[in-house]
Amino acid sequence: MWNPGERVEGYTDFLWMALIAALHKLGADLVDASMWLSYASMLAVFVIVWRVWALWAEEDSTLARPAVLAVTLLLISLNDAMVFWGSQGSKRGWRRRC
Repeated sequence: MWNPGERVEGYTDFLWMALIAALHKLGADLVDASMWLSYASMLAVFVIVWRVWALWAEEDSTLARPAVLAVTLLLISLNDAMVFWGSQGSKRGWRRRC
């Protein structure tokens, strides 16, 4: 402990906390907001991968095959970290909802 006796609020990601705080300020439930923000972030990853593939495919015809994109998205969606953290919404995840 760096400062004994002082209370400190900690977080691991400033942008995540700012987005959750903004949604809370708009009246959203914190648990639901974090879940939906998590799902939106996962969707954004897939859209970014698709867009990078499309740009890359314009330059190289061997990458233009839809199978390349399908395998890439499948591997990302089967990644255990993506599945676990992408569906949690917060550090506590589904346990908090119960």
